[in-house]
Amino acid sequence: MAAVRGDPAGRQVRGARAPAASYALRALGVALVALLSGCGFHLRAAVDLPAQMDVVYVQGAPALGELGREITRSLESAGSRQTEERASATAILVIDRNEVRRRVLSVNRSGQVNEYELTYHLAFEVRNPEGKVLVPRQSVSLARDYTFDPNSVLAKGNEEAQLRGDMIGFAVRQMLRRIDSALKQAGR
Repeated sequence: MAAVRGDPAGRQVRGARAPAASYALRALGVALVALLSGCGFHLRAAVDLPAQMDVVYVQGAPALGELGREITRSLESAGSRQTEERASATAILVIDRNEVRRRVLSVNRSGQVNEYELTYHLAFEVRNPEGKVLVPRQSVSLARDYTFDPNSVLAKGNEEAQLRGDMIGFAVRQMLRRIDSALKQAGR
């Protein structure tokens, strides 16, 4: 039995690694980081909207329900704030389309639904207070499918609601990234 460095009695210590093994692990870690950064991988940063979006009026916000709440939350996390007064806004976010649809994907032999598809469509544009279009009309479309079990209708209803919420959240984040990109390109 070989003695492990740092142990005066010459006992083998569990978990202790030889120096060559720790150097190899460090080298592997450095190589992995270099590979990930070299391939262009990076975490998506939070959107930091330009000054034109400091105070945003969302056209139709009270009627937007869950989408309106998600837009408010996302604008705040992006450094903007939403206003109820159109006159005090630096930008107007116009929501043209906010639509969730559900369609049957498959049925079993007895005619009961096995699978549904949820689709979500969000269309928007951004204008300045004078009405000039800053970001032309764009749309975000998403689709998710899920299985349906007629014996767990309540659970599947909750799953569908969760999917809807996730889709709305993703669409709003996508919308803000597009707005950010378009405004920064126009400002160059």
